[in-house]
Amino acid sequence: MRMLVNLWKDSRVKVGFIILLSLILISLFAPVLSPFELSDRSIENRLCEASTEHILGCDLNGGDVLSSLFHGGRVSLFVGIVTVSLGLFIGTFIGLLTGFFGGWFDFLFMRVVDILMAFPGILLALFMSAVLGPGIENIIIAISLTGWIGFARLVRGQTLGIKKLEHVEAARAIGVGSFPIIFRHIFPMLTAPLIVHATFSLSGVIIVESGLSFLGLGPQGD
Repeated sequence: MRMLVNLWKDSRVKVGFIILLSLILISLFAPVLSPFELSDRSIENRLCEASTEHILGCDLNGGDVLSSLFHGGRVSLFVGIVTVSLGLFIGTFIGLLTGFFGGWFDFLFMRVVDILMAFPGILLALFMSAVLGPGIENIIIAISLTGWIGFARLVRGQTLGIKKLEHVEAARAIGVGSFPIIFRHIFPMLTAPLIVHATFSLSGVIIVESGLSFLGLGPQGD
């Protein structure tokens, strides 16, 4: 708590927090804040310049660019949060099991990871999106297929070191079960690196979702 208080004293943190909160609120309340509906398109306004009515101008279909940004941000935020949450849950669970128990399961996991990491994540997401077709659900599935790998590798590496610490060895010595050790003694020590990794992953997912949408494989507007 004291660390957060000291961090909040930095003016750069305050500015960044305000900007981030503003973007989130705009995305959440896009239907209310948007000056036009996504369906409000007119060929007469095609590629119109910025004006008091259309602050950022219009796109190729005569739609208001500012309204598209508001609604697009809402979709990107939803896809990013859901995808990162899935990757966090799946990757953390697999990483904890492989790092703690080791053996054949760890070997099999690392071989699967090696195979998936041999291909760029964006190409796999592009391939799966092309197979499944456009749509929010499909793009979440496509990105999640590789989104869990980073979390799993991070958790596995941390678990390999944490399970050798004295308090974990002491819990084993007094007969505490494996799963209580994993979730009571190891997992709490992983929250900080997981939060950091999830934060960076969120921005990466939004970039991938934007790229797929640009190619016509992302969520489709009205």
